[in-house]
Amino acid sequence: MKAIYVRQSIVKEDSISLDTQIESCQKELKKGETFKVYKDQKSGKDTNREQFQAMMLDIEEGLIDTVIVYKIDRISRSVYDFGNIMRKFEKYKVEFISVNEKFDTTTPMGQAMLQIVMVFAELERKTIQMRIVDNYYARGKEGRYLGGKPPYGFDKEKIIMDGKKTYQYIENFEQSELVKEIFRMYHEDINSSLGSISKWINEENVYKTTRGNGWSNNTVARIIRNPAYTFATAEVYLYLKEKGCIMNNDADDYVGVNGLYKYTEGGYGRKPENEQDLPSSYVTIAPHTPFIEADRWLACNRKADNNVQIKNSGKGTHTWLSGLMKCGYCGLAATVATREDGNHKLICGGKKRHSCDGVSNDISVKMVEDYVEPLLLEHLRNELAKSLSPNSEVETPNTRELNRLHIELVKVNAEIDNLVEAVATAGAKVAKIYNEKIEKLDKTRERITKDILALKINDGVILSPEKIQECIEQWDEYSFDKKKDICKLFIKVITITDNEMQIIFN
Repeated sequence: MKAIYVRQSIVKEDSISLDTQIESCQKELKKGETFKVYKDQKSGKDTNREQFQAMMLDIEEGLIDTVIVYKIDRISRSVYDFGNIMRKFEKYKVEFISVNEKFDTTTPMGQAMLQIVMVFAELERKTIQMRIVDNYYARGKEGRYLGGKPPYGFDKEKIIMDGKKTYQYIENFEQSELVKEIFRMYHEDINSSLGSISKWINEENVYKTTRGNGWSNNTVARIIRNPAYTFATAEVYLYLKEKGCIMNNDADDYVGVNGLYKYTEGGYGRKPENEQDLPSSYVTIAPHTPFIEADRWLACNRKADNNVQIKNSGKGTHTWLSGLMKCGYCGLAATVATREDGNHKLICGGKKRHSCDGVSNDISVKMVEDYVEPLLLEHLRNELAKSLSPNSEVETPNTRELNRLHIELVKVNAEIDNLVEAVATAGAKVAKIYNEKIEKLDKTRERITKDILALKINDGVILSPEKIQECIEQWDEYSFDKKKDICKLFIKVITITDNEMQIIFN
């Protein structure tokens, strides 16, 4: 059966009437052919037209093999919509004839014209898509609400930002109590895991997810990983940047007041076709006030990182002293040379460069760990005794100064990275100047790192007497990466020769 589709927006004296359109379309019919007329009196700006939709349903049911119109714009005024309509006609093997333009897909010329129209339809589709994406990212960079349901623990409220209406997260106090408990358990209980926490929540049978479902490991992980819950501090900036996130704000803006939005290419909920082809993550400072302290959020995320790292193995996973060991002969880093039997040995950077004989093959990683462990625990006991001394002064946390140092460290690292890139393309004389600058900046970085470490040690938050006591009592139960974190906090370097090992504590 043939379909004749006619449309008229508004009845005007100079407009082509529906009857005239039908009469012209009927001339394309062969004698005896059956047909049905579909009439709409509505704008062609979209396809939301009653009779047009009725015709499309008949096409899907296989009742129509040809559609005839007076002019192409009767079926659609949008190249994008027209392209979609033509794809549907092609899917159901429906021919298309436009009387006025002599457009007939049953002829070679008509098919060629159709391909041209389809190219323009695809161009319009991509142009519309890019406008949407550009607008989405523009809103994201400005800290505007990007749509979707708020994360568990938040509701949303209307606000005015720069004279424009938008939304922001607002704490849902009933839900946020659970979120706080999730972070507390994962942070403070060394035996806690995503699985044990989700099991506990389900057993309590009080809390449901925002979709009304039970809790899973992934549900808890999404909460742990979401920076919306924490404050935008410089340390959070460094962590997210190291994870490969694209930061929409400078480190100077991370002053520990607001929360954060994290979104991916294509917006919330975009799933990559290939699991290995993960979309880029963007982070921007949001207007809302979070409720999880940055130190706790970072500790939980590093714990989650460590769990993954141990599972997947990789660099620095063969000893909890990674990055701290140096060859006592040449001063270069001593790294792990793995053995199939698990009795891993040490090899120094100088030996790799053939500039040092290195330490003896008789010294294994386990020997170094066995030497360091009792001395580290003794050092911790001394630190605990000092912290409990009545003459010791407990300093208050200087978070503002710590944040300032982290921002300064970000800038120095960025300057070093830029100079390193410039050295690669510079001439010999210029490269020498750049290298001298890099050396000075490296000393600045070392000074800042020491200042940060000193602040953390004196803070009483990261290394309170209770924390030190916990380290001593639970050392044997700590995970590989927990031990690594403690070593990096207390040990500056371990120098190793064939006859001696020496630990320099921070």
